[in-house]
Amino acid sequence: MTAGDGPAMTAGVIGVILAGGDNRRYGDHKALAEVGGARIIDRVIRKLSSAVDTVLIVANDLERYGALGLPVRADRRPGEGALGGNLHGGVVGA
Repeated sequence: MTAGDGPAMTAGVIGVILAGGDNRRYGDHKALAEVGGARIIDRVIRKLSSAVDTVLIVANDLERYGALGLPVRADRRPGEGALGGNLHGGVVGA
């Protein structure tokens, strides 16, 4: 799958990674930071993939997160926080 609004997914259980936000406090994309030699998002993808059928990323930088090879959906309500924008994008995008 590619970044953007592609075809609807058909899967049993979908896990949504919320990777949007302004990164004001951290200063960069925290999900892409390395901890103990592995990026945070790679750790989350690995763990989540073992528990769900499909992993979906909701982010405000489709190009950057699209490089991960997973479906990426846009933060549909930028500036409304994780529940307002990211989660909404995950529910609508799924």
